[in-house]
Amino acid sequence: MRSEGSLSRRELLAEATSALAAAGVIEPRREALRLWSELRGAPPVDVFLDGEAEVGTWTADAIREAARRRAGGEPLAHVTGRIGFRDLLLRSDRRAL
Repeated sequence: MRSEGSLSRRELLAEATSALAAAGVIEPRREALRLWSELRGAPPVDVFLDGEAEVGTWTADAIREAARRRAGGEPLAHVTGRIGFRDLLLRSDRRAL
């Protein structure tokens, strides 16, 4: 049972999706799932398998901050700190392009 004021995985995903959609990000739900996956180091399906599970404060804050940065126009690769290219996983930040 979740405590009052806690946030579920599903609610956090909806919040991030809404913030991205309001900023005009194309495919906001896909990007919110990508943020979840990259920041948690877990597959996006985790949100759906146990969507009512409570998220910790660190996770909620990290996802909210990442969504805020992405909504502000920062490239997804810079927000997550990495990008895939073929079979490589490359680090990325503001210095890239």
